[in-house]
Amino acid sequence: MKRISLHRKTRFGSSKGISTVIATIFLVLTVFVLSTNVFLWSLSQNAFYNQAVKERNQQDVDRLMENIIATNATYWVPSTGTVNVTADLVNAGSISAQIVTLWVLDATQRKYNVTDLRASNFNLNPGDHRLLSRVVQIPDATSSNAFSAWIVTARGNKVNLATVQT
Repeated sequence: MKRISLHRKTRFGSSKGISTVIATIFLVLTVFVLSTNVFLWSLSQNAFYNQAVKERNQQDVDRLMENIIATNATYWVPSTGTVNVTADLVNAGSISAQIVTLWVLDATQRKYNVTDLRASNFNLNPGDHRLLSRVVQIPDATSSNAFSAWIVTARGNKVNLATVQT
């Protein structure tokens, strides 16, 4: 019997090391698959980042292209605590603008209030002229007080109104 088993070993060769070669091939394949997945994931993340940068740059360009000019601003106090603000607004920019808030400051009392203009849909297309006329409540405001005001656009630009007072 011994002779047959020796004969088999010499005929088919030694089986030592085959499992090591197979394990090495599986390890190389596993490392290859994992590294490919990491590479593809990093490419997709880079694409998301580039898209976000493009969108942010476009927002910055749009914000810089807004050019609202406020003229003939007047403040009138018909009764204590109520301030009427009027101003002529012109969109001198090349992009439409939405006015979202009007801020009024009573510099004498150091009190302010804000009016939300989103519901009124106050939009200015390029070249539009529009009159802004709003009532803002500021406690104890009188006609002898000094006022200042500014508007804020949807893109975050701030436009100061002139301090002409009646």
